[in-house]
Amino acid sequence: MNRVIKFRGLRKDGKAWVYGDFFGGNKIVETTIFNEGIYTDKGSDSFKYSYNEIIPGTVGQFTGLKDKHGVDIYEGDTVLAHLRRKELVFTGTIALPKSCWVLALKNQLGLDRYYRTAQFDELQVIGNIHEKEVSSE
Repeated sequence: MNRVIKFRGLRKDGKAWVYGDFFGGNKIVETTIFNEGIYTDKGSDSFKYSYNEIIPGTVGQFTGLKDKHGVDIYEGDTVLAHLRRKELVFTGTIALPKSCWVLALKNQLGLDRYYRTAQFDELQVIGNIHEKEVSSE
């Protein structure tokens, strides 16, 4: 199994996402992939780290899933979820409440209902919860 573990966080100025390894607190180390190996600091073998300060709480882990356009899906992304056999479309947020990635939907009482992402035929990233929060500040 070749599972990719990576994270993203919103830069402290709120203007861009930083992708790489999460070192806790408010720092992400950018990573670049060369020849199927991961090297930090744009491939430098001197093992220097390029830290980027991020807004705490915006860190999301990569789910290992891609949407219908090949876009990586991260925790906190808002997606359209298509269920073709019933011709239904849901809008929800990707979350990891227990042991698997799910689509969280609010019911009429405002409570989360969780559906495994595998239940849907197609996912499409349309945004994320963090950019909406930052833009409203």
